Amino acid sequence: FRRRALGIFRREIERPGELTRLLLEAGAALRRNGFEVLLHRREGDLNFFWMEDGRRLKLEWRQGKIAIGHGDGSPRLAEPGELLAAAQDDPRRLSGNVVTRPICQDLSLPTVAYIAGPGELAYFAQLREAYEACEAMMPIISRRPSAALLDAPASRLLAKTQIDARDLMEAGAADLARRLSVRPQDRQALQTLEDARNNAKRMLESLQGSLAGISPAIEKSVARLAETQEKGFATVAQRLERELAQRNEARMAAFERARQWLAPDGKPQERIFSALAPLLTNYGFEAIDRLVKGLDIDSDSTQIVDLAK
Repeated sequence: FRRRALGIFRREIERPGELTRLLLEAGAALRRNGFEVLLHRREGDLNFFWMEDGRRLKLEWRQGKIAIGHGDGSPRLAEPGELLAAAQDDPRRLSGNVVTRPICQDLSLPTVAYIAGPGELAYFAQLREAYEACEAMMPIISRRPSAALLDAPASRLLAKTQIDARDLMEAGAADLARRLSVRPQDRQALQTLEDARNNAKRMLESLQGSLAGISPAIEKSVARLAETQEKGFATVAQRLERELAQRNEARMAAFERARQWLAPDGKPQERIFSALAPLLTNYGFEAIDRLVKGLDIDSDSTQIVDLAK
């Protein structure tokens, strides 16, 4: 593989900076169209590493010479012909980087199509011109399906509460607590208390207006009544919220377990779980059939596959 890559390495030296320029231009075009750029290069960067003393060293073009290990602070400068001769004698001295590795791979093992994840798609979006410059056939890039598996406990919980799995996946812990800690009937109780509080406040304000000017003592008495009333309502509201929170603690724990299943630590489920655990361990090989039947391979969004069905 590395011997096949000698041509790309020679091209990098004979046309210094051209491959990196193509990558930077492609990245700028992506950025203008609102896409995130994951491949970051600097002008002068060569798209290979150099193996020396068991270390993989970065390469940079500097005024007709190659700086070896330029990220270490004190690079060694080498003549281009020196590296070409050494690489010709021992291609293992070369190591492709994120740019040249897939190109080298497809030069040796031409690929018709490549099924890529989200990060790989972003990389390949910048590599088209680099493939053409290296005279390598770029494979057709297809996005792989993305899915989150819904287990039986989470499926029952969401069906009972009529909450969408995607909403649960995207909710943070604080947002989940805010949205789900109080049930609709509990919100009604809180709203009824708040309405009573506001009605009582308006009545006292009306009373204060009616009795104004009679005497300072009357005005002070009404003011104390209003203050006592407000404190009383506040105490009832605090106790009601505390009771409701305690009553819903088990329910919140169930939602948090479901959220952690669908998006463990806020990350895509497919990046954390393996096929063995928990898919095959919990549901057996028939789960694979359910997964295959439940996936739409043409969908661009994360799909929910209910293993309980």
